[in-house]
Amino acid sequence: MKKVLVYGMGECFLELSQIIRWDNIDMAGFVQTIPSSKARGGNPVYSPEEIANIEFDYILVATTEYEEEIRKKLEEIGVESTKIISGRLNDHTILENSFLFDRANYVMLQNTKILNNVRFANERNLFWDYAKGIRWMDPQLALTPGGWAVGYDYLYVLCRALEIVKPDHILEAGLGQSSKIILNYYKAHSCRYDIIEQSQEWHDFFKKENDIPQGVNVHIRPLCTAYNKFYDAEINSYSEVETIVGNNKFSLISIDGPWGCEGLSRGDLLPYLPECLADNFVIMLDDYNRAGEKEMIRLLEARMRDAQVSFLKKVYGSKKQFCLITSPNNSFLCSLYGVTD
Repeated sequence: MKKVLVYGMGECFLELSQIIRWDNIDMAGFVQTIPSSKARGGNPVYSPEEIANIEFDYILVATTEYEEEIRKKLEEIGVESTKIISGRLNDHTILENSFLFDRANYVMLQNTKILNNVRFANERNLFWDYAKGIRWMDPQLALTPGGWAVGYDYLYVLCRALEIVKPDHILEAGLGQSSKIILNYYKAHSCRYDIIEQSQEWHDFFKKENDIPQGVNVHIRPLCTAYNKFYDAEINSYSEVETIVGNNKFSLISIDGPWGCEGLSRGDLLPYLPECLADNFVIMLDDYNRAGEKEMIRLLEARMRDAQVSFLKKVYGSKKQFCLITSPNNSFLCSLYGVTD
């Protein structure tokens, strides 16, 4: 059984993990250029400087964007080129490394990609067809959904929520594509809008291309990471969220930050929910397909029931999902498409 070291833990690895023959290899661990944690899934996470001290047969480069740079770095520290396996999926790579990759699963993955592309096009068309009829929407608005950002389906439901609920106080966790939509709404309505963002650098970059009116409150709260014994995981959270929530009552809460993590993800607002909700409310959480976000919603539902606050829940999406929690008077938001959860 070959010992395999994996360089990278991002989207490329998540895709590769679907076709790796896990029962046919011995996992040696992960490598990250700047390790974000000490372990993942029970496997150690190393820095590139530690590779020389690790026993392995092959190293899988689980990133396509920086593969050439990583290959060069690995060869510079003495890793033989024959031990480096590309993460760029094609027939040649799959057949040459049959001990590592399952060809049948590879074919299924390619078919899934085709279906996802069709789904993406349908969601994009649905969003823009609806957006054309919104008076406050800038028809020239530049959007780049997908990947780490929210998708077109999230933006479509967000627009419907803004139109139906007409929120007078919005709280958003994570500055990004959804912010562009909410900023359009803000400019046409008298409402309050608070954004929590972990990166000053990203905020400054975003602001160069997007107008953020003076009345919008952007709170830069650096990421805090702490080990949680119950979940046996490093949990990411914003710092000093309580100063933002205060005694406010929010009609719309959109959550796409901070960075996700294992165990409990994006639970920053849990201590203040449902107390910080207005009578008429909507909560949207992206990346519900991940276990950490599912745990966040599970705890939120328990808190809502304990406080005897009535709510409806809807999960949208397939591979990449998001969850919507709303007061019962907004039941229409739970039947925009698909089957109610």
